[in-house]
Amino acid sequence: MKKLFLTTLLLANVFNAYADIDLKDGYAGKSKREFIRTLKSGQRIELDLGAPKYVEEILIFAEGKQSQFSFADVYADGELISTLGVPGFDPDYPVVVRGKVKKIEVVARANSKVAILDFQVFTTRKNYNSYSQVSLAERSKFSLDDWGKHVLDSVHEMYFLMRDQGLISEQEFVDYVQPIRRMAIETQASDDARDADSLKTYMKAKKLAQKIIDAAPLFDKTLMVMDQRLDMLSIDLKTIKEDISEKYDINLE
Repeated sequence: MKKLFLTTLLLANVFNAYADIDLKDGYAGKSKREFIRTLKSGQRIELDLGAPKYVEEILIFAEGKQSQFSFADVYADGELISTLGVPGFDPDYPVVVRGKVKKIEVVARANSKVAILDFQVFTTRKNYNSYSQVSLAERSKFSLDDWGKHVLDSVHEMYFLMRDQGLISEQEFVDYVQPIRRMAIETQASDDARDADSLKTYMKAKKLAQKIIDAAPLFDKTLMVMDQRLDMLSIDLKTIKEDISEKYDINLE
C-alpha cells in the first residue's frame, strides 16, 4: 500500500504540469479539503464548474483504505461515466468525458472507503490515438479494463465526428452508442477487482464484444462518406472486438 501511495504521488507530479484544473490546489474559492479527502459509503465529492464547460477527461488518483477492494462511481451531470475499483493495478484512473459538463461527482459505493489523493481536470481536446496502431505485443498484455478505456475513447471520437457531419440520429445514438458506452463503463473495474479469468469478467468481455458487433449498422453508415478518420475508428473498434474474442476465446460470429 505504501508503494502504491508513493507511486501515485510521483505520477501526480508528472501529470500536474498538464492539468487545466488541479483540485489539490482548491477550486472556485473552495479549499483542497473539499476535494482531496477520504470517502466512505455514500459520501461524495462534487466539482461544480459554474457553467457547462468542455472537459476532455479527468484523472483521479485514489487509494483503497480497507483490506478488500473499494468502489467509487463517477458522474457527469448525473450520468454515470465510470466506475473505479481501488486499489487497482494502476494508481491513476483516467476517465474520458469529452463533452460539456457543469458538475462532476465521485461517489463511494456501499461498504467502500476510498482516499482521493488528487483530482485533475483536462479541458484541452487531445488528438485521438488509434488503437490499431498499437503493437500486437503491447495489445496482448491488455486487460478488459484497458479495452474498456479504449472503447470509450473510440466511441466518443466516432460519435462526435458523425454528429458534426450529420451522420447520426438521436435514435442511433440510443441504439448503438449508448449500449457500447454502458458496457465499456461496466468493464472498468473488472480486472482490477477480480481475477481476469473469472466467469464474471468473461461475461463482461463477451457482452462488450457483442455490443460492438451489434453496432454494425453504425459502422456501415460511416462508409457513406470518404472520411479516413471514421474508417480508422471502425477498424479500431473491430480490432478491439477481435482482441477481446481471442483472449477470452469468444466466438460470436
